[in-house]
Amino acid sequence: MREPLARHDGLLSAVRAHTGGALAGAARRASPDFAVGVYDGEREALPVLKVMQSLVGVRRELAAAYLERLGPLARRLGGLA
Repeated sequence: MREPLARHDGLLSAVRAHTGGALAGAARRASPDFAVGVYDGEREALPVLKVMQSLVGVRRELAAAYLERLGPLARRLGGLA
């Protein structure tokens, strides 16, 4: 990110990025056998604090055990369905 082009493209990539809901919807349509959610997909009060979000897919039969293993972090995984 030291070169001007990298700074410019990095900013534009963040601006044009898809929402977590759009990514999760596409993943659900493409992989109906998986439970899909977005980790840290909630909007921040200040968008600059939103560094990343992760799309998570888990086989449906493993979803309950996965959430249990996450423990308190499971609340950060929005909509595993």
